[in-house]
Amino acid sequence: TSVTSVLLGKNVKSVGKNAFKDCSYLNNLLIGDGVVDIGEGFAYGCPNLVSVTLGSNIPEIPKDSFYNCGNLQRITIPAAATKIGDYAFYNCISLSSVDMGSNVLEIGTAAFKRCYSISDIVLSTNLETIGDSAFCECLDIKSLKIPDSVKSIGFAAFKYCVGITELELGTGISEIPMAAFYDCQALKSVTIPSQVKTIGESAFFECTELTEVKLFEGLTEIGDNSFYNCIKLASLSIPSSVKTIGDTAFRNCDALVDVSIGSGVETLGEYAFYDSDALKTVNIPASVKSIGAFAFAKCDLLERATFEIIDGWIVNGQEMSSLSDMSIAAGFLKDTHKAFAWSR
Repeated sequence: TSVTSVLLGKNVKSVGKNAFKDCSYLNNLLIGDGVVDIGEGFAYGCPNLVSVTLGSNIPEIPKDSFYNCGNLQRITIPAAATKIGDYAFYNCISLSSVDMGSNVLEIGTAAFKRCYSISDIVLSTNLETIGDSAFCECLDIKSLKIPDSVKSIGFAAFKYCVGITELELGTGISEIPMAAFYDCQALKSVTIPSQVKTIGESAFFECTELTEVKLFEGLTEIGDNSFYNCIKLASLSIPSSVKTIGDTAFRNCDALVDVSIGSGVETLGEYAFYDSDALKTVNIPASVKSIGAFAFAKCDLLERATFEIIDGWIVNGQEMSSLSDMSIAAGFLKDTHKAFAWSR
């Protein structure tokens, strides 16, 4: 169709599914306040759509609403809307500004994925759920504040948001999920709220500018690959509430000089600190019962390893001795017995 502009007046109550799908010439869409229902994909694939005004009584932005509308530049979510559906603004590569208001409770899967130009995003102060990949590949977001109202963040929600430098996590979340901030290359510091119990697999994988991580009592698990290749992370204090440090959790943390492992840690995973080649000292608390193979391999500058319990460690079927000597113990971990799991 060659229609370029659509105005829906106050007498229109409903817009059907795929109503304007693939209208390649459409550049202006105004939906009046009379509309109380719009169908999925109603403006799907309108490549020249630039301007959209949504009526104030629309209760939801449904799935696929503006999927692949590559020229859409800004959007104001209606005050009545409580949900932004799955893929609603997927691949809106020119979308730079989103006014979300205060009533949106849920942002669906990949709702803003590949919106490369979003730089101004203020999340609803009543938001509860951020779906999987919701803002994945939003390359221009610089500052992100997760409201305290948010209870759930989905898998890879902010993966490849390479422009984020400032991140504030709300107190409502209990888990940072798998790959949530994967490859957020500009992120410099992060404070994990005390309400968070688990940092998921690859949560901060390859955050290469990350210099500071603040962890608090209440955290119980640091997942596999969670801070892998955070090459500027210089120091680390792991709370005593943490029980498990996962496989390759701090692998390739090249700037890590000093690490304090909390008194409650029971398991250090395989390759946990592998190739953290600036690491000089490490303490192994009395609580630790297992150390995975290669946990401290290629930590070439490791000089002192302090074992609070030196007896009963079994490595490759043999009980270890000489662990009271911090230098010898360091050599065992990084070299002589690096390839074996330790247990007691």
